[in-house]
Amino acid sequence: MDEIVSVIVPVFDVEQHLAQCLGSLISQTFPHLEIIVVDDGSTDRSPAIIRDFAERDSRIRPIFQANAGVSAARNAGLDAATGSFVSFVDADDWLEPDSFELIVNEAITNGLDFVTFGYFVDYPERSIAGMTLARFDGILDTRSGLETVLTTQNRFACSRVYRRALIGSTRFREDIHWGEDTIFVVEVARRAKSSAVIHRPLYHYVQSEGSATRSRINLKRLTGLRMTEILEELVREEHPALVDHVLQTRVNILGILVQDAREFHQGESKPLIRKFQARLRSDMFRILLSRTISLPTKLKALLISFSAGLFVRSRQMITAIRSSRD
Repeated sequence: MDEIVSVIVPVFDVEQHLAQCLGSLISQTFPHLEIIVVDDGSTDRSPAIIRDFAERDSRIRPIFQANAGVSAARNAGLDAATGSFVSFVDADDWLEPDSFELIVNEAITNGLDFVTFGYFVDYPERSIAGMTLARFDGILDTRSGLETVLTTQNRFACSRVYRRALIGSTRFREDIHWGEDTIFVVEVARRAKSSAVIHRPLYHYVQSEGSATRSRINLKRLTGLRMTEILEELVREEHPALVDHVLQTRVNILGILVQDAREFHQGESKPLIRKFQARLRSDMFRILLSRTISLPTKLKALLISFSAGLFVRSRQMITAIRSSRD
């Protein structure tokens, strides 16, 4: 088994995690790796750590560029990749030591276009397994492969390995800053003939204060709504039955944006919230008639549309009750 995996690691100011990430890659039991580490204009010790690891292991290929964002860094890595397979690892995350051995063996044995695998969510005090894809077993066709992306929380570019030929000229959208992973994976997956899921968690997704998923609303976060519109465009033509999964995602994202918008100065938050409510109302007929969208999601859509304030207070009450039980 001598196929090379190009592992693309975008880096920006992660000196406290980078050594663990790169250490987990150079110690993989599968040795045929091309580790492309793209420093995106870091201002801390990350560049020095990259150079130190590159001196220790010739498989590491450093790229240094001015700060342009994680999508631009990943795209630079894709442009430089030469392996038969491609994988993405965020610089504050890490992998189990036998990950690529298991994944590449699965891909080659079954002639797969991409492989999805499980992940851990690492908190400072504990590590828990992420949502499983238990109902997806065996070799998956195009539609089932898309469902593994659209119907679960496992939508990350980092929890998959892809044939580079399947990716082709596809690149990450640099104008989308929330959900750009999902757009990329869907664009690639809709061309795949076959895929499979390794249910064992292999990837450690480390929760840190600076991660995009934990930041509050800003102009970049607002692109999450546009992301769902792009997903709908990608899915609608060939797999219209899967569009309802995109609608469910839109409701959930708008719920988060409404909660975050309440933290804005009132003069700024009101127009935003009205925009979110209007977008939901335009989809409401399809949401309510859908057999795919869950009842709690339908109720959430109705509540946000009726009263954003009541929705936020109800969420705060639920959070308080859960906290009191822990």
